[in-house]
Amino acid sequence: MPELCRLDHGISIQMCFGDHWPPHFHVILPGNRVMVEIETLEVVRGELRRRERRTVRAWALKRHSQLRDAWQLAANRQHPGKIDP
Repeated sequence: MPELCRLDHGISIQMCFGDHWPPHFHVILPGNRVMVEIETLEVVRGELRRRERRTVRAWALKRHSQLRDAWQLAANRQHPGKIDP
């Protein structure tokens, strides 16, 4: 699963090749894996602490179109590339 970005506090943002709908990304933390829907930025699987949720949401809001583009690439089994922190 390619890493799109590494944020503060050890937060890794990743996306799977050919993953299931709805379009989403994974937030990986030590001992925790969370799925976040791209369109709504809602956590659909797992839980984030308040600080982690704010960090991920603020990052994703600024890079919403890049996340959509990365999803399209990954859905077609192409490397989604990197997104700036």
